[in-house]
Amino acid sequence: MATAYPYNAETSSPPGDLYRRRESGSKEKPTESVAESESAGASSSDNDSSNSSSSSSALGKVLACAEIPNFNNGQADMDKFKITKDSWGKQYRAFVKDPAGGTNKVLEITVPAGFYARSKDKGGTGFYADPVGNKQFASNKDALYTFEYDIYFPQGFEWVKGGKLPGQYGGAGSGEACSGGKAAVDCFSTRHMWRTNGMAELYVYADKSAQSSQYKATCGKYCVDEYGDSLERGKYTFKAGQWTHVKQTIGLNTPGQQDGYLQVSYDNETAIDINTMVWRNTDFGVNGIMFQIFFGGSTADWAPSSDQHIYFKNIKYM
Repeated sequence: MATAYPYNAETSSPPGDLYRRRESGSKEKPTESVAESESAGASSSDNDSSNSSSSSSALGKVLACAEIPNFNNGQADMDKFKITKDSWGKQYRAFVKDPAGGTNKVLEITVPAGFYARSKDKGGTGFYADPVGNKQFASNKDALYTFEYDIYFPQGFEWVKGGKLPGQYGGAGSGEACSGGKAAVDCFSTRHMWRTNGMAELYVYADKSAQSSQYKATCGKYCVDEYGDSLERGKYTFKAGQWTHVKQTIGLNTPGQQDGYLQVSYDNETAIDINTMVWRNTDFGVNGIMFQIFFGGSTADWAPSSDQHIYFKNIKYM
């Protein structure tokens, strides 16, 4: 069952050291209150994080939390994403038993043989979601925005040349334009990707001209003039036949300044840690989840030769 609740720094691990490391090297902390959520009155027996009064040791504000540990309730659990735009692929979503064993149901996404980003039907799925009401916090610089999930590629998965995986997004208006080679001057997105043989990366759209040398060092030759930048490609490799925990945390920058944050980990091992990010040049915020799964790439050599399945559980957004 999905829940929403205030983050409690006394009982929950902070999303990382992001707000201890300002560009100046100081240990300045942002304001430390947390927002009330729709279930702030939940009992402590259901959730130890129900008391927001002990949040004074927070490193940054985590405003609210939505969690979907499994999909035993099928569409009722899916509805907890609070989808704001359902772009494609409802027919490729299913709720099935955990492929690694157990009785809980997980979310299965299917990409049929021959489908890829530019085919008539790309397969997979795509939607935008705002499970914790980010719009009310739109441009809160003192907030952390963390999206995490478990992902499973089955044995024999065809990695081909790669594909897109869920991340976060934000921007002026809907913010949905930050993909497909469009200039990221007023938006950003942070989708994960897999590449050949399961190499992992974070695929980032953000204003390229504004980024620091620290950022550029994480993508190196994969900082490109067109499309997104591939951050730390191959630093982690997805392994077929086992669950991997993927986590990313964003801290917004002061508009136009290199003081934003990005941290990414796989199975609790940090792969990316940047404290000079430029997410925005004007005052916009994090809109929510960009949940996209597809192969591609824009050419047919990205497409799988047989139907492929990818599985998700333990989805959390805060």
